[in-house]
Amino acid sequence: GETSMDDVYEEILNTRNKHIDGYQTLSGYLMEKLERIPVQGDSYSDEFLKYTVTIIDENRIKKVSIRIHQPEDFEI
Repeated sequence: GETSMDDVYEEILNTRNKHIDGYQTLSGYLMEKLERIPVQGDSYSDEFLKYTVTIIDENRIKKVSIRIHQPEDFEI
């Protein structure tokens, strides 16, 4: 939850995402995008990554699973 969004993108995709500017933490990003305090199992996908909340403790995000997102309309 306290992980910075810059760190998420740099660690997973080895790049920065200009669309995440302004979000300091992964928790803040997910709460803003979901428009509420997440519960266990909530998911959100942006253009590159899919985030799934896996552990919540007293309304705080403790663990998030992050996977590279493949859009449904992705063609090879």
